[in-house]
Amino acid sequence: MASKLLTGDQVLVIRGRDKGVIGRIRRNIHKDGKVIVDGANVVRRHVPRQQGVAQGGIIESEAPFDRSNVMLICPSCDQPVRVGFRMNDSGVKERYCRICDAAIPRPDVD
Repeated sequence: MASKLLTGDQVLVIRGRDKGVIGRIRRNIHKDGKVIVDGANVVRRHVPRQQGVAQGGIIESEAPFDRSNVMLICPSCDQPVRVGFRMNDSGVKERYCRICDAAIPRPDVD
C-alpha cells in the first residue's frame, strides 16, 4: 500500500497544541502510523549527567505525531489538501491533489 505522506513532504498540523504549524516531515514511522515534523511537538526531557556523556541538562526534541493530525500542503495550490491516488499515462500510481487535480511529486530527501 502506498503512503499518502512521505518523508520530506510539507505538512500543516491540524490538531493539538501546535495547531497551525507548518513543517516538513523529518521521519515517517509506518509501523505506528506516526510522523515527526520539524519544529512541531517539541518536548523537553531532563537528562541526568552520565559517565561518557559530557553534560546533562534539558534536551529538546521533536516527538511523533499521529498521521491523522497533519495534512499535506499541495505544492501547486499551497493549500492543505486530501490526497488521492490515480494511474498516470504511463501506468504508474501517483498522488494527486483533490482540490486542483495536480499531480504531487515525490519530495527530494536530503
